[in-house]
Amino acid sequence: VFGASGNDDAGEDAGMVYVHFGPIAGNVPAADADVFLSGEAAFDFAGQALASPGDVDGDGVGDLFIGAPFNDDLAASAGAAYLVTFGL
Repeated sequence: VFGASGNDDAGEDAGMVYVHFGPIAGNVPAADADVFLSGEAAFDFAGQALASPGDVDGDGVGDLFIGAPFNDDLAASAGAAYLVTFGL
């Protein structure tokens, strides 16, 4: 898992998170990711912060928190955090 908070696919600096399910060996291009998670709008900077809280929903698969520090949904640049669960 890695973030590219300056990615422009969903808008200028919306951000992108690339998820690769393992095992991984050698160099793996971002384009080969298994899952692509983009920021909601320009200047969200999604993926600037990532955390793996373990298996939050108890399904045996690790989950992921994604930070978007400048998301505007609640207020200007209030930020947002997303919990993404990867079920079986």
